[in-house]
Amino acid sequence: MSKYIFFIIIFYLISPFVISAKEIKIPKIEVDYQKKDPHGQINQIEVISTQEEILIDISSEHGIGVSTISLIEGDWPARVTVRLHLAGLEGFSVTNGKIKMEKSHLLVNAYNKDGNIVNTRHLLDGGYYEIRLPSSLFEDGMRKITIHWIDFYR
Repeated sequence: MSKYIFFIIIFYLISPFVISAKEIKIPKIEVDYQKKDPHGQINQIEVISTQEEILIDISSEHGIGVSTISLIEGDWPARVTVRLHLAGLEGFSVTNGKIKMEKSHLLVNAYNKDGNIVNTRHLLDGGYYEIRLPSSLFEDGMRKITIHWIDFYR
């Protein structure tokens, strides 16, 4: 009987520190984009959402595209990162409808296919670009951003 009482006491002591699944709020995101471009080439976007970060992972065969990312439920986390699997990144912009930011005003990092940061303009042997979006895009209750990308100007 004393073991039973001991476990009840321990449960009540630690229960305020246990986080339930209901308390963890992972943002719910909706993505709108053209899955095939006019030439039949495929665009693919995957959003990986955690409590700390949203990663918007974009693959675009043609290299030109646009996507709207909407926050349906929850709050934007501290980090929102766009990853673009392209051979080049000549153009990039993001807007929330009030603020528009071009590639020249953002920090763009290039990574090789092994995930190592590289100092090169083009990634012809594979790899990706990452852009961490500034928090100012998500202030004042902004629930939607639109992203445009161009690998090479034609």
